[in-house]
Amino acid sequence: MRLPLLLTTLALLLAACAPSAATSPAPTAVIVPPPTKAAPDAPPAPYRIVTGKAGVYRISPQDLQSIGFGETPSEALRLTNRGQPWPFAYTQDGLFFYAPALRTRYTDQNAFLLWGDGTENAALTPQPLPEASAGSAPAVCRTRLRLEENRIYEPKAEQGDHWLWQKLVSPAAWEQTFTPEGLQPGSGVLTVTLWANTGRAFTPEGEFDHHWRVTLDGETLIEETWGGSGLRVLTAALPAGTLRQGENTIALEGVADSGLAVDIVTLDRVEVAYPSAPAVQDGALECNVEVEGELPAAGLEGTPYLWDVTDPQNGQLFAGRAGNETTLEVAAAHRYVLHTPKGARSPLSLQPLYRSPDLSSPENAADYLVIGAPPLLEAAQPLLEHRAAQGLTPLAVPLQAVYDQFSEGVTDPEAIRSLLRYAAENWATLPRYVLLIGDYTYDTYGYQTELAYPLPGFMVYTRYGGETVSDVRFAQLDDDDRPDIAVGRIPAQTPEQVQTYVDKALAFEAQSGGEWRKRILAVADGQEKYFARDAQDFLDAFGGDFSTELYAPPADTPDASPETLARLEQGDLLVAYFGHGSLNQWGKDRIFTTQEAAALQNADRLPVVVNMTCLTGLFTHPKVDSLAETLLFAPEGGAAAVLAPTSLTLASDQSFLSAPFAQALLEDSAATLGDVFLRAQRAVPTENPGSRDVLLTFLLFGDPALPLR
Repeated sequence: MRLPLLLTTLALLLAACAPSAATSPAPTAVIVPPPTKAAPDAPPAPYRIVTGKAGVYRISPQDLQSIGFGETPSEALRLTNRGQPWPFAYTQDGLFFYAPALRTRYTDQNAFLLWGDGTENAALTPQPLPEASAGSAPAVCRTRLRLEENRIYEPKAEQGDHWLWQKLVSPAAWEQTFTPEGLQPGSGVLTVTLWANTGRAFTPEGEFDHHWRVTLDGETLIEETWGGSGLRVLTAALPAGTLRQGENTIALEGVADSGLAVDIVTLDRVEVAYPSAPAVQDGALECNVEVEGELPAAGLEGTPYLWDVTDPQNGQLFAGRAGNETTLEVAAAHRYVLHTPKGARSPLSLQPLYRSPDLSSPENAADYLVIGAPPLLEAAQPLLEHRAAQGLTPLAVPLQAVYDQFSEGVTDPEAIRSLLRYAAENWATLPRYVLLIGDYTYDTYGYQTELAYPLPGFMVYTRYGGETVSDVRFAQLDDDDRPDIAVGRIPAQTPEQVQTYVDKALAFEAQSGGEWRKRILAVADGQEKYFARDAQDFLDAFGGDFSTELYAPPADTPDASPETLARLEQGDLLVAYFGHGSLNQWGKDRIFTTQEAAALQNADRLPVVVNMTCLTGLFTHPKVDSLAETLLFAPEGGAAAVLAPTSLTLASDQSFLSAPFAQALLEDSAATLGDVFLRAQRAVPTENPGSRDVLLTFLLFGDPALPLR
């Protein structure tokens, strides 16, 4: 196995695990004015409303006016979510609707579309407030308190959350205080979610790998032993009186008597469900009713609105006036939200839908499709013009247009694949090349860092590395696992990075006449003998058509990195590495690192770099650039394109890709990099998990339409 350099990789991963120094400010709504109407009597342009946390949201009369809906009657409005009509209320206080939270691997923001065409109207007619009769008992809510900090990314967490809190080595102990606000008499439930880092594949009967105890205010609630690694959820009932008014202390401690030399778990979160009194905060009250009774409406400033959102898509709305002594009757096992206009949430953004270009038009004819945020697409314009001059038909598509037209405005990489599948069946010309422009991160929700222009890849689970990212899913357009279209990515965070890469791609094509374009260099890690063998097999596939060289420094060579740098700067069409690898380097001996890649001075002799290794293409690390990214964006040199993996795979499985890549390049001298790579990908067998992981995780960084010879 080409395992990563564990110490290096762990250090890099831990670099992303420290808590943020400061809390991000609360987001403010982004409101974009409407485009000019096509005709005076045309309905207003449809708008995308982006929401965050679950709750009732309000668009004020002033905001409705600013986006062109101020004069639209309620019967002409409609709201949709994921293509389905969604209930809303349109009153003198504005437009209100309840938005459930959305939490996928790619986003924690929901999207609703507001239309003014009057079809499928789901406007709610407010019913009178259900006032409680005299002598009714107060309702009791069910509150779920969640204690959690997202500090550590765990790629092998196939189940549950990938972001965990704190690693604990038995017999270490952890404790945290919390206060159950509004605590009422009754029972509760305590849940502790862990990830077991250590554990045997098969734990003998009668033995265990982990032994951990959970206490609350010094009293043991849970004591469990279990075997194996992975997700573990510890649960305990909390009889009435267990929780205290005021501060409570929960503790987790290891009992060091397992059958393992070391017992390590990572705490994910602690949840405490308990009965609580309903309370108004900031003009709103939310209650999962456990015991029916009355909710207080006294003291609310402005019209009170009561929503029954037990079934959010079929919610009920009550509205009216409330006096100083008003209370409202609510039923058990229902969820309610009581609020005033000021107590409703504000959307994160209000922006017109992207309806141009019309991606559903059968008249679309583009064999070179480029997708990204508008500022990045603008920086790529010289590349599109160059491809057009070569005879391709380019089409630049804003990423949000893909979301708006193929996933109802919600961030989802499946929208891009849906577009490509639709184009394959309906467009006049199917795209031959797809270039994705934008970086991505496994820190989807921005716990540690945020990206200005994220473009998600598919998060997939692999045999040895756990979760990683794949762009190959975009190209799988039919029922088999083989890609059907050439896809490349420029993982840029800024327009300046896009410009850097575009300049390199154009320079590479202008350098086609040099003698160095007929040379191929292979570099082999000396730590395993078979790396040099694999490298030589790769070179031998080219026969006499190219001049080839193998550089295979012996294990523990102290000066391998300068030698590699010198060879890269002499110029080769192709540089291929075979050996162990990690995020930022080739080999344990530091044969080539991101530091050397950033310092390359080979702008007039840019190679295509092929990485038959592990992790050098993991562009989703939130704080550290991968070797592939560094080669693409090095200021004075680097590479014209890079093939690199985002996970761990075996050398024997990687050969299923390297051999057909060499063959495809040799057989078609006029082929582009994307054509060569696609032919190699389609030759990879998908019957076993190892070669399937190779297919999914070896990605093309750069332009797939790049001519090689």
